[in-house]
Amino acid sequence: MKHDHNTKILTFYSDPDVVGYYKNDDRLIPVEAALLARVKEELQNQPILDIGIGGGRTTPHLREISKAYTGIDYSEAMIQAARWRFPGVDFLTCDARDLSRFQNGQFAAVFFFGGGIDDVSGADRLLVLKEIRRVLRSRGIFIFSSHNLAGHFTAGRAGGLRLYGNPRIFVADNLLRLRCWISHCKGALRNMIHDKGYAVFVDYDGYFATQPKIGVVLRTHYIRRSGQIRQLIENGFSEIEAFDPGGNIINDDKTAKSVYLQYIARKRE
Repeated sequence: MKHDHNTKILTFYSDPDVVGYYKNDDRLIPVEAALLARVKEELQNQPILDIGIGGGRTTPHLREISKAYTGIDYSEAMIQAARWRFPGVDFLTCDARDLSRFQNGQFAAVFFFGGGIDDVSGADRLLVLKEIRRVLRSRGIFIFSSHNLAGHFTAGRAGGLRLYGNPRIFVADNLLRLRCWISHCKGALRNMIHDKGYAVFVDYDGYFATQPKIGVVLRTHYIRRSGQIRQLIENGFSEIEAFDPGGNIINDDKTAKSVYLQYIARKRE
């Protein structure tokens, strides 16, 4: 099952339509821009690692801070797209669960935007955090985004019913959307009974297609703000702050209603 999920993730992010979407995207949302502005002076010309780069969306913005930049992604197709956009930049195909090609304390900061940390299992998520902590120098900065458990129903709606001229695509694609919605409903009920602070839902992906086609469903890890902070503390991070997409700091779980939250933390000495 784990192997099948990893294969599904890699297949999705190697799809030409998905790669084509990401390779043309270079926008930052307000909270990302605010966080980069906050650390820009400290990280000037310092070595930084950018995980899950896709087609290089964050590359030009991070290279404005430091030319000592390395970008990695799980998908070779995404790395090729990034190399096409930014010739000569240090891009590598690499799994965030295994950063063994990098030395202990090599980077002043690690970035993992886009919620990619939620594409792996709960156990693998801890491997990612362990590896990131290892490659960070003392008090190094870790900035990343993660799916927020309190906002999961927004994602679970999957955009509602979609109409297609092809009856086969219409039926199959909307059944996937229904499956996604049911997953979020069942997960919400389980979480009410056994609140663990996190849950895994089936999410719909497929809005990247240039032509009508059946989407895919991918398992996605959602975690509550307090749970994510606790997980970071348990894995060697401190000075943790959480923000919504608009850049507003979130101090409690009740006000955290966005699908994504952004976090900034430091490696403990």
